[in-house]
Amino acid sequence: MLVTGTRQAMELAKFRRIAGFSQQKLADKSGVDIAVISRLERGLKREPSYQTVIRLARALHLEPEELIPVHYKRRKPRRSAAAEEEAR
Repeated sequence: MLVTGTRQAMELAKFRRIAGFSQQKLADKSGVDIAVISRLERGLKREPSYQTVIRLARALHLEPEELIPVHYKRRKPRRSAAAEEEAR
């Protein structure tokens, strides 16, 4: 998301305002708790679940990728200990 740092936090608020939504209206439309939206916009919640991103994006008529910061997209998935052992 959505959020890591101030720039991405401001992006969620920007998209929300463009849509003409208050935080409460976005919460109602997305099913995401208003407290979560507030923390995301303030940059206090750094990595929301993908389900949260999907819900917010749908409510804002965006693609989920538009809400996910670049660093989050580039992050390599973590391997399990079993996969690490198997790779050796």
